[in-house]
Amino acid sequence: MKKLLLIAVLITVGQVHAKEFIAGGMRPFWMLSLRPQHGSQYQAVLSYLNASGAIKIKAVVTKTHHKDYATYQGQGSNGKPLSIMIAGRPCVTEGNRNTWSHLVIVNEFKGCGGNELINMDHNKQIDKQSGRQTTHEKAQQLNMRGYHLYKQGRYKQALSLFHRATQANNRYALAQYNLACTAAIMARRNQCFQDEKLSELLELDRILTALKQSIKFDAKRKNKSQTDPDLARVRKTYQYYRDILRYSPNNDDQLRQMLKNINWQQAAGFYPHHGKLANIKFDSSSFFATDNKGRKKTGHYSLDNGLITLTFTSSRQKITGRLLDNNGAFRGVLRFSGAAKANILPFDEYTSTFKTPNCAGNQG
Repeated sequence: MKKLLLIAVLITVGQVHAKEFIAGGMRPFWMLSLRPQHGSQYQAVLSYLNASGAIKIKAVVTKTHHKDYATYQGQGSNGKPLSIMIAGRPCVTEGNRNTWSHLVIVNEFKGCGGNELINMDHNKQIDKQSGRQTTHEKAQQLNMRGYHLYKQGRYKQALSLFHRATQANNRYALAQYNLACTAAIMARRNQCFQDEKLSELLELDRILTALKQSIKFDAKRKNKSQTDPDLARVRKTYQYYRDILRYSPNNDDQLRQMLKNINWQQAAGFYPHHGKLANIKFDSSSFFATDNKGRKKTGHYSLDNGLITLTFTSSRQKITGRLLDNNGAFRGVLRFSGAAKANILPFDEYTSTFKTPNCAGNQG
């Protein structure tokens, strides 16, 4: 028999009519939301934190009236039954000792909820609840709120809460990681904030700083960052391999991975109004160079203690270069000195790019 996931939310019958009822607890941190859908059906979401991160269970539950309470039952997204019971009783929170109108019990979880959470600004909700919490409890609560908004695609609001969570506790690895992922999504979508300081979170160096902080306090985040789709564009930059994976251009195996996985585009020069930026792409042994007009040159390459030798298929010409750290500057540069003058490549230098939103002209 499947284990029954029993949720008891003690609240007055018929009182869950607003857009969202939210309840939760702090030790451990968890949250329940209940939204009406059609007729007697509701969307229930149970979220909580464990060692592996944020866990979320969804279910469409059906409401049944009883004499002094109501039940909401359905099948959870984890394959187990989800059962909610609602009746009226006051509740005092652990963190700030506020009295709420509803006692909430979720299996081993225990907490409170109330109508004051409904239809309020998310930042005001957090402020009202977190007055006397520990910094880590506050960070957990802010992070979970942000996670809900992130899952709804409301990235601006989510990033603001993740940022506040890291300010409350900068050692909180999960919030730092969520901040990095959400900022990367917003940068990809060219989304901005009216607040200049929040817009700065979308810059690559700030994303990598948050990612490094998350790894510092949770080493598993390093492996997760290598496959997380939210960070796909970040992984195409030299800075990710240098700062997060600690790759060296003088290690041929690591250099090969950087050549293959990074987007290499012209570092400077003429940027055509009609056409494409010149670029070089690599696989395990071959390269494909494209100029501004889309003309291609191909060949194979070899590595020797960081020295890159390109051999062109058609002309049999060879040229050597290296991946340099640009004298300590932020971007790495793939440099083939004299390549443009010899008409072997359109440019001598190629670099990785990360497009940050132009927030000065695109705010809101």
